[in-house]
Amino acid sequence: MEFRHLRAFVALAETLHFGRAAERLHLSQPPLSRQIRQLETLLGVKLFTRSTQRVALTEAGRAFLPEARTALAQVERAMRAARASGRGEEHRLEIGYLATIDHGPVAQIISAFRTEHPRTAIALSHMVSLEQIAALRDGRIDIGFVRLPLAHRGLACLTIDRHPFVAVLPATHRLARGKRIDLAELSDEEFITIAAHMHPTFHAVMLGVCRAAGFTPRIVHESEQLQNVVVMVASGLGIGLVPASVAAFKTPGVVFQALKGTPGEVTVESAVLWRPHDPSPIVAEFVACVRNYLASRTATPN
Repeated sequence: MEFRHLRAFVALAETLHFGRAAERLHLSQPPLSRQIRQLETLLGVKLFTRSTQRVALTEAGRAFLPEARTALAQVERAMRAARASGRGEEHRLEIGYLATIDHGPVAQIISAFRTEHPRTAIALSHMVSLEQIAALRDGRIDIGFVRLPLAHRGLACLTIDRHPFVAVLPATHRLARGKRIDLAELSDEEFITIAAHMHPTFHAVMLGVCRAAGFTPRIVHESEQLQNVVVMVASGLGIGLVPASVAAFKTPGVVFQALKGTPGEVTVESAVLWRPHDPSPIVAEFVACVRNYLASRTATPN
């Protein structure tokens, strides 16, 4: 059994879709299918049931998944330790982050950690939240900065910030000049949203914001990333609802408007995720820095 077999299995088990799993692994689908067949032959059991409509784990596949994740994480940690040692580093911390969360808390936490652990190398990788979940589970990263709500079963979580939803409108929109708008005034507009299949819980919360205003949005376009939602709004393809932190990324041709009433009170969270049973002391030290940041922020008067 080879490392690539385990990676192929975990990717397919987590996506249950050959196309998305192959994309995650930077493969085409035929090599992925071959690796899965080879693994099943080596184990002597079927790990997946396949049909033209769906892919599902068998009982054997469900039993194999947590062990495969553990094996991948151990191999990844061993590889990183060897590379760090070869560079003369004491430790190496792999961190995933989401581009559109508020970078203020992220920067403060990492800066505090670097001050306390100057000989620990830090590698930052931009990943969407779902990619970070997969990377944490298979050991490719140690820490993830993500946006909630997001299914993260088996991972530890600390919320570091909360942001309300805001409307993102073309700069020429009739409501673009106000400071706070009634979302119900946008009920007849065409909406651009985050893709439901990629971010189902976040998408559901966004729909809930609209329903709190008394309507169901007419969705005409979806995107896998919030940055692209903003770009599509700037292109005149519709309007969107995004967390207020996205407004920090200045995009010509759009304005961000706060929402009145109940819709303006709905928030999404930024959070830190990690493996709760990770044996690495440096991960525990980083989590301690997160807790210290949260404690200092609570103690600071408004």
